[in-house]
Amino acid sequence: MPFGYRKRPVKAVVSDVTLSRAIDGTIYQNTSGRPILAIIATLHSRVSAVAAYATVIFHCDSATPPTTEMNRSGLGSQDNNAESVHGLSVLAVPNQYYYKATQNDDALGSASVLDTWIEVEL
Repeated sequence: MPFGYRKRPVKAVVSDVTLSRAIDGTIYQNTSGRPILAIIATLHSRVSAVAAYATVIFHCDSATPPTTEMNRSGLGSQDNNAESVHGLSVLAVPNQYYYKATQNDDALGSASVLDTWIEVEL
């Protein structure tokens, strides 16, 4: 079969992996034998400052460390109002690929936190 996965009837396997995942740049590898969808919910809170930002950057690649940016969630520095927003990102990860989520916040006190991380084996 193409795409490096084993044949299986259409039945997704859904797993809540929140407790075993982090947004600190830890590298994970999809070794399930199937493609997965990583569905990641985050909360971003930006302080009141001109250059404040709170983001999470998602990377995925066939080699480690993954360097191809696939998605970004968060608050930029368009104004200086303190605010919070929930982010939802969906990342397709082929079998044997590496992936990671990296918190990218300013040094002013803004923060991004992981809320929920669900993986769906297709």
